[in-house]
Amino acid sequence: MKKIIAAIIVVIVIFVLVLNPTFIANQTMEWVKANPKNEDAPKVLYYVGRGCDLTGNGETAITLFWFLYQQYPEKAELCAPALYYCGRIKAEGSYVKAYRMQAIQYLQIVMSQYADQAEWQTKAKDLMSEVNYEHL
Repeated sequence: MKKIIAAIIVVIVIFVLVLNPTFIANQTMEWVKANPKNEDAPKVLYYVGRGCDLTGNGETAITLFWFLYQQYPEKAELCAPALYYCGRIKAEGSYVKAYRMQAIQYLQIVMSQYADQAEWQTKAKDLMSEVNYEHL
């Protein structure tokens, strides 16, 4: 009986964590702040941000991605896609032009600072064109 109760508690905790990506994001940021030199810190920020994005928590993802960029701008292989996803979240997040135009700041960083990331350069240019075209 104790094993069943323990298993139920574990399932509930996992369920709560999955449904609360903001909690996981906050814990991730705190861990990275406490362990900034850990070689896995940039990857952890990126993957938790992607998880938030994929579960529909775009603003939380943007917070993580922006923190990743601020702390580890030299990690082009993570920052370029992270900033592209920030732009995509803003571009697809609303029908309001002013909100959609917020994508440009992220996309410009990808295009200006991560020239060696050809795939993300192309994606950023395409999305920038889409956002600018709709702005006209």
